[in-house]
Amino acid sequence: MFDGVIEMDFIKNIQLKKNLLTKNELKACESILDDLILVQELSFTDLSEKIGSTKASILRFCKKVGYTGYNEFRFECIRYVNSLNNISEEKSSDTLTDIRKVSNIYSSVMELMEKVIDGVLPGNPGHNILNKSIKKHELKNSCL
Repeated sequence: MFDGVIEMDFIKNIQLKKNLLTKNELKACESILDDLILVQELSFTDLSEKIGSTKASILRFCKKVGYTGYNEFRFECIRYVNSLNNISEEKSSDTLTDIRKVSNIYSSVMELMEKVIDGVLPGNPGHNILNKSIKKHELKNSCL
Protein backbone atom coordinates (compact mmCIF):
# COMPACT_ATOMS: atom_id res chain seq x y z
CA MET A 1 0.00 0.00 0.00
CA PHE A 2 1.08 3.60 -0.53
CA ASP A 3 1.37 6.05 2.37
CA GLY A 4 -0.75 8.75 0.76
CA VAL A 5 -3.72 6.55 -0.01
CA ILE A 6 -3.67 3.93 2.73
CA GLU A 7 -6.64 5.52 4.51
CA MET A 8 -8.99 4.75 1.64
CA ASP A 9 -7.28 1.78 0.07
CA PHE A 10 -7.23 -0.51 3.11
CA ILE A 11 -11.01 -0.57 3.65
CA LYS A 12 -11.92 0.03 0.02
CA ASN A 13 -9.76 -2.89 -1.09
CA ILE A 14 -11.49 -5.22 1.36
CA GLN A 15 -14.96 -3.93 0.43
CA LEU A 16 -14.26 -4.47 -3.27
CA LYS A 17 -13.24 -8.09 -2.70
CA LYS A 18 -15.98 -9.12 -0.26
CA ASN A 19 -17.87 -10.88 -3.03
CA LEU A 20 -14.95 -13.34 -3.38
CA LEU A 21 -15.25 -14.52 0.23
CA THR A 22 -16.93 -17.66 1.48
CA LYS A 23 -19.48 -17.48 4.28
CA ASN A 24 -16.84 -18.21 6.96
CA GLU A 25 -14.32 -15.77 5.46
CA LEU A 26 -17.00 -13.11 5.25
CA LYS A 27 -17.85 -13.65 8.91
CA ALA A 28 -14.17 -13.16 9.81
CA CYS A 29 -13.98 -10.10 7.55
CA GLU A 30 -17.02 -8.40 9.04
CA SER A 31 -15.98 -9.18 12.62
CA ILE A 32 -12.56 -7.67 12.00
CA LEU A 33 -13.92 -4.60 10.20
CA ASP A 34 -16.38 -4.03 13.05
CA ASP A 35 -13.48 -3.66 15.49
CA LEU A 36 -10.10 -3.10 13.83
CA ILE A 37 -8.46 -2.47 17.20
CA LEU A 38 -8.75 -6.21 17.92
CA VAL A 39 -6.18 -6.88 15.19
CA GLN A 40 -3.80 -4.47 16.87
CA GLU A 41 -4.36 -5.71 20.42
CA LEU A 42 -4.78 -9.47 20.10
CA SER A 43 -2.57 -12.30 18.90
CA PHE A 44 -3.71 -14.26 15.87
CA THR A 45 -4.98 -17.08 18.10
CA ASP A 46 -6.77 -14.71 20.51
CA LEU A 47 -8.36 -12.84 17.60
CA SER A 48 -9.61 -16.12 16.16
CA GLU A 49 -11.20 -17.06 19.49
CA LYS A 50 -12.62 -13.57 20.12
CA ILE A 51 -14.43 -13.32 16.77
CA GLY A 52 -15.39 -17.00 16.61
CA SER A 53 -13.62 -17.75 13.33
CA THR A 54 -10.96 -20.32 12.66
CA LYS A 55 -7.42 -19.19 11.99
CA ALA A 56 -7.69 -20.86 8.58
CA SER A 57 -10.75 -18.73 7.69
CA ILE A 58 -8.98 -15.55 8.79
CA LEU A 59 -5.87 -16.50 6.82
CA ARG A 60 -7.88 -17.27 3.66
CA PHE A 61 -9.70 -13.94 4.09
CA CYS A 62 -6.35 -12.10 4.33
CA LYS A 63 -5.04 -13.79 1.20
CA LYS A 64 -8.22 -13.23 -0.83
CA VAL A 65 -8.11 -9.49 -0.14
CA GLY A 66 -4.53 -9.33 -1.40
CA TYR A 67 -2.15 -9.91 1.48
CA THR A 68 0.51 -12.62 1.66
CA GLY A 69 -0.80 -13.68 5.05
CA TYR A 70 -2.09 -12.51 8.39
CA ASN A 71 1.11 -10.67 9.40
CA GLU A 72 1.04 -8.43 6.34
CA PHE A 73 -2.71 -7.83 6.79
CA ARG A 74 -2.13 -6.99 10.48
CA PHE A 75 0.68 -4.58 9.62
CA GLU A 76 -1.50 -2.71 7.10
CA CYS A 77 -4.46 -2.72 9.48
CA ILE A 78 -2.35 -1.17 12.25
CA ARG A 79 -1.03 1.47 9.80
CA TYR A 80 -4.60 2.27 8.80
CA VAL A 81 -5.79 2.61 12.42
CA ASN A 82 -2.77 4.78 13.26
CA SER A 83 -3.45 7.00 10.24
CA LEU A 84 -7.03 7.50 11.51
CA ASN A 85 -5.67 8.41 14.94
CA ASN A 86 -3.35 10.98 13.34
CA ILE A 87 -6.24 12.51 11.40
CA SER A 88 -8.33 12.58 14.57
CA GLU A 89 -5.53 14.34 16.49
CA GLU A 90 -5.21 16.95 13.72
CA LYS A 91 -8.97 17.57 13.77
CA SER A 92 -8.90 17.86 17.57
CA SER A 93 -6.14 20.44 17.30
CA ASP A 94 -8.13 22.36 14.66
CA THR A 95 -11.24 22.22 16.84
CA LEU A 96 -9.33 23.55 19.85
CA THR A 97 -7.96 26.39 17.72
CA ASP A 98 -11.48 27.22 16.53
CA ILE A 99 -12.79 27.21 20.11
CA ARG A 100 -10.05 29.62 21.14
CA LYS A 101 -10.91 31.92 18.22
CA VAL A 102 -14.60 31.92 19.14
CA SER A 103 -13.74 32.56 22.78
CA ASN A 104 -11.57 35.53 21.79
CA ILE A 105 -14.34 36.93 19.58
CA TYR A 106 -16.85 36.48 22.40
CA SER A 107 -14.56 38.31 24.82
CA SER A 108 -14.13 41.16 22.34
CA VAL A 109 -17.89 41.44 21.79
CA MET A 110 -18.52 41.46 25.55
CA GLU A 111 -15.94 44.22 26.02
CA LEU A 112 -17.62 46.25 23.27
CA MET A 113 -21.03 45.68 24.85
CA GLU A 114 -19.73 46.90 28.20
CA LYS A 115 -18.41 50.05 26.50
CA VAL A 116 -21.74 50.60 24.75
CA ILE A 117 -23.69 50.09 27.96
CA ASP A 118 -21.31 52.33 29.90
CA GLY A 119 -21.72 55.01 27.23
CA VAL A 120 -25.51 54.77 27.23
CA LEU A 121 -26.45 55.62 30.80
CA PRO A 122 -29.42 57.72 31.94
CA GLY A 123 -28.76 61.27 30.92
CA ASN A 124 -26.87 60.31 27.76
CA PRO A 125 -28.69 60.91 24.45
CA GLY A 126 -28.58 57.23 23.40
CA HIS A 127 -30.10 55.94 26.64
CA ASN A 128 -33.75 56.18 25.54
CA ILE A 129 -33.03 54.53 22.19
CA LEU A 130 -31.31 51.57 23.91
CA ASN A 131 -34.12 51.22 26.47
CA LYS A 132 -36.77 51.19 23.73
CA SER A 133 -34.82 48.60 21.78
CA ILE A 134 -34.41 46.35 24.84
CA LYS A 135 -38.11 46.63 25.76
CA LYS A 136 -39.16 45.89 22.17
CA HIS A 137 -36.91 42.82 22.13
CA GLU A 138 -38.25 41.59 25.52
CA LEU A 139 -41.83 42.11 24.39
CA LYS A 140 -41.20 40.24 21.13
CA ASN A 141 -39.61 37.29 22.99
CA SER A 142 -42.39 37.14 25.58
CA CYS A 143 -44.96 36.75 22.80
CA LEU A 144 -43.19 33.67 21.39
